Amino acid sequence: MFFANRFDIIRLYLLDMKIYLYIDTSSEVSSIALLDQSRVIAQRTNLIQKEHASVISVHIEEICKEGGIALATVAGVIVMNGPGSYTGLRVGLSTAKGICYALSLPLYLINKLAFYAYVIHRQFASLNSFYIIAQARVGEYYGALYSGDVSSLQMNIYTQEQLLNATEHALFSYEVKLFSLPSVQTIKSNKEDLLTYCQFIITRYEDADVLLAEPFYLKNVHINKINKL
Repeated sequence: MFFANRFDIIRLYLLDMKIYLYIDTSSEVSSIALLDQSRVIAQRTNLIQKEHASVISVHIEEICKEGGIALATVAGVIVMNGPGSYTGLRVGLSTAKGICYALSLPLYLINKLAFYAYVIHRQFASLNSFYIIAQARVGEYYGALYSGDVSSLQMNIYTQEQLLNATEHALFSYEVKLFSLPSVQTIKSNKEDLLTYCQFIITRYEDADVLLAEPFYLKNVHINKINKL
């Protein structure tokens, strides 16, 4: 396996294919990966949301070792930047910013709603408009209205009643939790979708300002009141 990985790296350099570090800690399952234009070179996932912060550095070290790639040689860092878990978004982005700042690497941010709108458009090319939705908190949903262009998504927080009244548009979700809403089609992505969209972001958009980049929360921070003793 080691020699196979070394051969792959030589092939990448000969073809001038750039390798990127991908970080997604925005939801219950984290994904840390090294990828190029055509494949995922190495990947680690974590299924326990509360452990994302404690395993992210370990996973980055492991995939670099597995791929035989020094972190300093990657072409940039790509982060799934929200909407999603507040803590998860901060963990992913702060780690990426530290790496980019230390190694002078470009930082690319992916909006999750835009990514899934892109996936839906690839799978249902005949649809001119639709909603992509996901659970925000009980009774509230992240939502984005696609109308012909991923870059011009109208994103907002919706109630279930608002979505039920949006009968003029198809409803898609990337979370199984939303089966409680009728007429919602569940959408899934694959590695090809991710690779294609990452290249779309890198080639079409400028990299983010490492110092000023912030997580895309979409919804306001919800703070529980602390009971006084």
